[in-house]
Amino acid sequence: MKYTKGEWVTEFDRREKGYFIRNILEDGSGESIAFVYQANECTRGNTHLIAAAPAMYEVLKGILPDIIGMHSQLKNDPLWASSTRLIKEALAKAEAKNRK
Repeated sequence: MKYTKGEWVTEFDRREKGYFIRNILEDGSGESIAFVYQANECTRGNTHLIAAAPAMYEVLKGILPDIIGMHSQLKNDPLWASSTRLIKEALAKAEAKNRK
């Protein structure tokens, strides 16, 4: 899946009264990814969640093979099955799979 690389951060803009979501590359450069209007506690939380999304996606994608690999030990554990399903669903949503 392709998305804007680099660490994503949020920055409040007093003039625009909202939050920029930007990426920062290793060389210090970057670009604006999105702007969220109407600065309040909800939009602040939303921007931090959006900025964390690439890291969360990569973690889930990275641990899924290990979790699936535990099948022989945990195949009868309902928590394992539920966790595996939820991770697969979250990744599919991020990758826009199963969208109509």
